[in-house]
Amino acid sequence: MIILSKPAKMKKVIVASPLEYSEKTIEVLQEAGVVDVSRVEEKKLISEYETLQRLREEINALITRVKNINVTVELTAYELANLKIDNIKKDVASIYAKIHQMNTELKSLMELEEELAKFNEIILKLPRETPTRNLYYRGRRVSSILVSCRKDVVELITKPELVKSHTSYIINEESIAIVALVETSKLDEFINNARNINAWIPSGKIIEYIEKTSSLSELWEVVSRELEIVREKIHELETSINSVIKDNIVILGKYLLYIDNQLQKYTVIGKLKNLKHITVLTGWIPEEKISSLTRLLSGIDIPVYYELRDPEPGDEPPTLMKNAPVLKFYQVITRLYGVPRYYEWDPTPLLAYSFALFFALMNADFGYALAGILAVYLLLDKLVVDKESHVYKEFKGTLIVSNIIALVLGLLTGTVFGNLLDILGVNPPVLITSLTSPLEFIKLSLIIGLIHVNIAHVLATIKSIKEGNVGGLLIEVGLFISQIFGIPYLLKAFFNYNIPVIGSLPMNTLLYATLTGVVLIIIGSLKTMRFLGLLMWIFQITGVLGDVMSYVRLAGVGLATYYMAMIFNYTITSLISYLSTYHIVLGLIVGIPIAFIAHLLVFVLAELGAFIHSLRLCMLEFLTKFYEGNGYEYNPFRVVSKTVISTST
Repeated sequence: MIILSKPAKMKKVIVASPLEYSEKTIEVLQEAGVVDVSRVEEKKLISEYETLQRLREEINALITRVKNINVTVELTAYELANLKIDNIKKDVASIYAKIHQMNTELKSLMELEEELAKFNEIILKLPRETPTRNLYYRGRRVSSILVSCRKDVVELITKPELVKSHTSYIINEESIAIVALVETSKLDEFINNARNINAWIPSGKIIEYIEKTSSLSELWEVVSRELEIVREKIHELETSINSVIKDNIVILGKYLLYIDNQLQKYTVIGKLKNLKHITVLTGWIPEEKISSLTRLLSGIDIPVYYELRDPEPGDEPPTLMKNAPVLKFYQVITRLYGVPRYYEWDPTPLLAYSFALFFALMNADFGYALAGILAVYLLLDKLVVDKESHVYKEFKGTLIVSNIIALVLGLLTGTVFGNLLDILGVNPPVLITSLTSPLEFIKLSLIIGLIHVNIAHVLATIKSIKEGNVGGLLIEVGLFISQIFGIPYLLKAFFNYNIPVIGSLPMNTLLYATLTGVVLIIIGSLKTMRFLGLLMWIFQITGVLGDVMSYVRLAGVGLATYYMAMIFNYTITSLISYLSTYHIVLGLIVGIPIAFIAHLLVFVLAELGAFIHSLRLCMLEFLTKFYEGNGYEYNPFRVVSKTVISTST
């Protein structure tokens, strides 16, 4: 982008191989030189394998519930490349949730069906004249209850200490029904004893049927009718379950195919037999480097598994800053503050424009700028050990580009080592005069500061919107409103100067609009800082004022360079004129070395001052408003084929 850029897109890469091939795999990755290795993830990969196995079992369990299905399912290459395990898990879980709800109800109905069928079988074996109240009655002193058990445990059911008397009825070869007369005080103990030996006893639902009927015939009819209703519901539920699965059978089949394909990759490298004896590396690779890695991995003769994934929530990929060739030089300035996070804006383009402009304004002298370029080319390389370092190359490029822009401004302002051309009687065309006029330069600096600071606040506003930071958004909007109406109000009130358009508004309108902005700032500060916001809101306004005023340093450093050079020029000229009264050669012999030393001093101060103050404006007055810079830089695992060895004499 022209204003801000985004880091290069990254893919997570997982490379796994059997333990015995780990050294070879690492050598291949080092040769590729494109993977930023983050950490070993055997446990994670094992977990993913187990997740795939579990999903496979769940899908198979769903599919096998439906009988008589014959469907051909195909998985396209596009689907194979774009399906995601997380999406499969969600879809399978959604289907499972529907089935689980119906299954719970089905299980309850099937238990009821079993109990009703058992009760119906017992009823048919009882004498027709048996009163229904004998089957379950809880009296004040004596109660009766129907139970059914195996013939070999009858004595355990009818223990004399629990049962006063009982009547038995054979149901089939194995089971027997017993109508027991029990003291009410011992009824609960009797029921617990029956349950402990797995005897059948009537549930609450059965007891309801018993209490609502008066004869066995009526009870049988009620139970039979209820049994038919329950079986119809069971059939409906089973049909519904089958329908849900049939509706999703194709997508479930595709998921099964995808999972089988993924599991085959694990099988290839031996994970299926022994998941613990593998080497797994994960890292990050720029998208444009993927082809070189896959080509290299595909060409080796060892079993290796690799997988590429998009960053997932919670991942923090490394940052590979991606800027235009000239703008790349200013990445070194961005790094001084902090590397942008992968998901964050890269402010390098804006920093490049800002830093180069500020440096040029403060060093707008053709002579000093040209000296700066020559010093970089002729001297700077001698002061560093590793001239091939990308950081040094960026720093060198920053100085060259910034000095070239300063050189152009020097030509436009007609300044060469201050006013040296005027002293020599040369009158070049001057297209820009504001950089040598104190008042004009100060006004220009303030305008630049106002624009630059508000660009930072615009970006802070966008950031607040993206992050849902309501408090921060209110503060930023309040600052804009306060400036838009407050500046014209102050100029009109104190200097009787009307800014076009807005300045023509009535004073009260400007005042109330300004106060509205202040109120928004107070509300935003309270929302952001709670009660502390009542004290801190004022610093939001004074902060903007202080930031803008800080840009006066552009004029301060620029004018200091010009006037210092001018004073040296006049002083040395006077000295040469005085000594020339004795002899012109004497004047030149003394004057030229002094001039060289004086302008060398101005040059060093100008370069240092322009660099340091440009850096300060970009970092403190600008980046702090919207930029965090707490990422880490992409640093691929690669073969180091060159080094610099330097020893002191």
